[in-house]
Amino acid sequence: MVELAPRETGKTYLYRNLSYYAHVLSGGKTTPAQLFINLNTGKIGEVGTRDAVVFDEIANTDFTDPKSFVSIMQGYMQDARFSRGKKEVLAFASLFLKETWMSRADYRMKNITTCLNPFRTSCR
Repeated sequence: MVELAPRETGKTYLYRNLSYYAHVLSGGKTTPAQLFINLNTGKIGEVGTRDAVVFDEIANTDFTDPKSFVSIMQGYMQDARFSRGKKEVLAFASLFLKETWMSRADYRMKNITTCLNPFRTSCR
């Protein structure tokens, strides 16, 4: 699910209090190890252990290995499975992509287009 809404509307508050099993990633760097499987420890990441993973301010999230992330995520969205290394995991986490947008119509349309550009290229 993709959610675009103005500032101060309670988007993050809602997802943080939705469930103990929902995890909010607020911008910053995100790695495949954090989300899927850490190859060093074998620990299953957020997508495999949570009911929902929320990417807060998705435009400000920096994926350390974007190609790997897109590849794993496409497989996960197709059949609810992902693998890294020798492990394959069946998971059922919902994914939420959130972004704040301004109220002026001209800026809003530009911002939406910018936010959705990665989807267009990776979902072809």
